[in-house]
Amino acid sequence: MSLTPQLQPTDFAKLETIKDRAEREKALKENWIFRHEEPQGTRYTKGLHPLSTKRSWQSLDAILRSEKNSAEALPYKELRRSRILAALGAVTGLLFIASGAATAREGFDFQKLNGANGVMLGSVLATVGLAIAAGVYYRRAEKGYARAVNIYNDSLGMRLGLLTPNGDYIPPADAAVDAEGYILTEDANTRIEGAQPYPAPGPSIAPAPAPNTTAPAPAPNTTAPAPDTTAPPMSAPPPTTAQPPQLPPPTTAPQQAGFRPRLVPRPAAQEPVDALQPGRALTLLPRR
Repeated sequence: MSLTPQLQPTDFAKLETIKDRAEREKALKENWIFRHEEPQGTRYTKGLHPLSTKRSWQSLDAILRSEKNSAEALPYKELRRSRILAALGAVTGLLFIASGAATAREGFDFQKLNGANGVMLGSVLATVGLAIAAGVYYRRAEKGYARAVNIYNDSLGMRLGLLTPNGDYIPPADAAVDAEGYILTEDANTRIEGAQPYPAPGPSIAPAPAPNTTAPAPAPNTTAPAPDTTAPPMSAPPPTTAQPPQLPPPTTAPQQAGFRPRLVPRPAAQEPVDALQPGRALTLLPRR
């Protein structure tokens, strides 16, 4: 962390001498540690100056050590263990490189392990295990620094007399607040005693219509006529106009003994096309 640019530590001895309320409010905003969620992770700035550089959690060491409570909350053990395991992993990595160079000519054989091959295999396993353990403690150290930032901000507000030990904001003495702690007004001359409840909305009353002096027009019949559910009457088929077929003329054959003239029967009259439709009555004509 000594190679990482650090945030400037806070001079708490100077901040505690400020008496004016507005100056203390300004000092709180300038020395507060703000978090910024970036795609590469959480970044931190001291204050909200537009030219402030957003830095990683490794840049918080100097500013967190400047406050007693946040310095006590720093994860010294996790950070120390992470550094030791990372150093051991680097040593075993160098041992793996050396053993690999020593056995480059003979090669590596699992069936016939010699001393150099065993050292190379052991150094590989040790490097991987130490790297994983160092990463776990490194992550714990990062979470510990994030928790120390919360302690630093709370201690800064308490020393300036703007925050309670629970982290609640202390309003000015002349300000009027409601039951939930929200500031209603900061003017002592227009102080409000408690929250003013709004009246419950009553039923809306429609305005009276203007008197109409003209005769009222008859109201249109807006009722829809009832649907007609009666079946349509069955109409009789139209009378046919077809002429009855004519009998053939009498034969002129000579009258022979025992010969009787044969009458040709009249073919049945064709029925109208309308009679073949469903739902219509059929008309039968008698024979002549």
